[in-house]
Amino acid sequence: MINQQFNIAQRIIAELQKDANRIVFETKRGPMTAGRFANMVISFGIHLQHRGVTQGSVIGLDCVHGPVGFALTLASTLNGATWVNVNKTILNSKLHMDIVVHNTPKEITGANVHKISPDWFKAPEGFKPPVTFPGYKSGDDIWMVAQSSGTTGSVKFMPITYKQWFSRATDLERRKIRFPGKHGQFCSMYHPLKSTSQSDVQAAILNGTKVLLTFPSYEEMRAVKDLVVMGSLSQMEFAIKDTAEPASPIDTSINLNGSAVSVQQIDRFLRYFKSVWVEYGATETTKTAMKPITEVGTYNGSVGAILPGTEYRIIDELGNDAEEGQLILKTAGMISGYINEPELTAAHFIDGWFYTGDIASYINGELFLKGRQSDSLNIGGVKIDPAKIDVVLKEVPGIKDAITFQNPEFPTYNQLQALIVADGDHKIIGDAAAASMMEKFGITRLPRRVFFVNSIPQNENGKPMRKEAAELVKGKEPVVIINYKPQGKE
Repeated sequence: MINQQFNIAQRIIAELQKDANRIVFETKRGPMTAGRFANMVISFGIHLQHRGVTQGSVIGLDCVHGPVGFALTLASTLNGATWVNVNKTILNSKLHMDIVVHNTPKEITGANVHKISPDWFKAPEGFKPPVTFPGYKSGDDIWMVAQSSGTTGSVKFMPITYKQWFSRATDLERRKIRFPGKHGQFCSMYHPLKSTSQSDVQAAILNGTKVLLTFPSYEEMRAVKDLVVMGSLSQMEFAIKDTAEPASPIDTSINLNGSAVSVQQIDRFLRYFKSVWVEYGATETTKTAMKPITEVGTYNGSVGAILPGTEYRIIDELGNDAEEGQLILKTAGMISGYINEPELTAAHFIDGWFYTGDIASYINGELFLKGRQSDSLNIGGVKIDPAKIDVVLKEVPGIKDAITFQNPEFPTYNQLQALIVADGDHKIIGDAAAASMMEKFGITRLPRRVFFVNSIPQNENGKPMRKEAAELVKGKEPVVIINYKPQGKE
């Protein structure tokens, strides 16, 4: 077997075997020790071999139980296979899979589909030790195929190699700054087979941090000392929904991923939690910037300092360094392109750099995101940056979330519209929004038609999907917050 220096499963099993009695997971079914989890990984690895998995096999995985999901990906790693999270997108894509393994109630059919049963937790019948796991043939073999639709709504499949993944999961310095202390716990509210959960949970195990594998309510969070919870903005808002504001924040820090957060939202969270971490990153590169906020009224809109190990540039349209422009990145764990997407790959991966498409500036050691190149709207010859309007809307009292978009079903002068999630009287909030935007942008960049909704459309990573907004409100009547028709227009 070749040198397995980038085999994350071997590294984690070695760490687990140092103290088999330490608790690695707290689950709804009770605590799980390091020894028990290591045995689960090895047992699953044997069962995969028994079902024909070899180096380079592509395994479709799905699960509803956290420890099973994390054990399956490590078992795949021991065998040098590639894994992908089976969902509707994958099934519709016709991506080749040699075997599918799951423990869900779903009806997944096929000749080589296997549902995990109690037998998986012990050696297969007829198995004779010792077991030999081959690992990968090369560090450049594919460890997983990640999925992301970013802010564009177009699904992309991203091959992450064993070497790239090892760099991500073992880069503890990026995570230690917001992992809890020795007696604290870390919780990811994302699906266990999402790359974000995989990397942070594996890093927590290597760091000796106990992982809480539940979706805790606010009251359940209150009962845990020094807890760090990672999730999307909508997940965190749901956690405090209908919960009275406490006399003082609980001993929990929340780590927000995915979408932009307003000052108003940060300040509300700080009344419930001891700190809020905002961060910036992409599936293509992993985490890039991070920042803690601990006091109400202090958030300046940045996502923090660029993390160690990340090279960055901010460039103009000619590729020259600029104070504000497109952010491009380079990291050790960065992928090299997209599967079956040569044009997208050529556009975003150039000379070893990832071109994010995000407009940013770096001021006094902090990264500020200004929007996306692809978000720019052209309405009647006027170029509009909707992200800037989103920010102003979110600062209006009573508005919890908002997204601006172009609706081609309306006359040109009324095509700039917005979805608004509000808490309060819609008429009062609409008038306040119109006044705030008129003061900031003037009439040409004012969404004069808005739709009050329960939530903003988001992709599976919690990022808002601007292009889906118009389809969402098709056939619905908007709320008119200001009447305006240019002279001569019908």
